[in-house]
Amino acid sequence: MAEADQYLPEDATYLLQDVSVLFGGDSDDFDFTRGSPEWTVLAACSDAPWLEDSDTIEIAAAPTQALTAGTIRAARAGRYRDTVSCEF
Repeated sequence: MAEADQYLPEDATYLLQDVSVLFGGDSDDFDFTRGSPEWTVLAACSDAPWLEDSDTIEIAAAPTQALTAGTIRAARAGRYRDTVSCEF
């Protein structure tokens, strides 16, 4: 999340999805802190072409420790894009 934080506007509305259950986790302990390296963004969408210009952003994140290198590659390839709906 720390890497993505530089692109996220302070005044946007955020819809946060904890997708820990996809990796055997429990989303009851969702303590998402913006910029935290403890969370990795697997998918995101917004109401504008560029995050910096967005008013609403939806983010699907999972605990970094639960992810493998394969999971990260899959996220970069778009495998988890259906974890966000982008229906604003």
